[in-house]
Amino acid sequence: MKEGRAIIHPDSKQEVKPIRYLIIEEPFGRGRDALRELIDFLVYVDTPLEVAYVRKLLRKSDFLPWEDDPPVFIEHLRENMEWYLRAGRSFYLAVSQSARKDCNLIVDGLLSTEDIAKEIISVLSL
Repeated sequence: MKEGRAIIHPDSKQEVKPIRYLIIEEPFGRGRDALRELIDFLVYVDTPLEVAYVRKLLRKSDFLPWEDDPPVFIEHLRENMEWYLRAGRSFYLAVSQSARKDCNLIVDGLLSTEDIAKEIISVLSL
């Protein structure tokens, strides 16, 4: 779509027309070779690691099933916290430093989703 041409969606086989902006979530920023040349404008949402981690833990998932299966939740939560302290924090810190080094805009991840969107839109002049 970067070239302004329609594509055929690989799953639905339907035509997808080009749009002005395509927004994707990519934690590695331009660090992933397959995406580097496809990214025109990179926004880094700067969220303190501990806040991002707690937000992740609060999201119910198959790995953290919360009230659906409390024993599994507690077991997986402990495993995940041990991993975070052992290796996860260092990993996320390295990814964060890599992604932010060549971004076009850094926004405060503690802002509301609406305020983050407003800041990005104001810079892009949509």
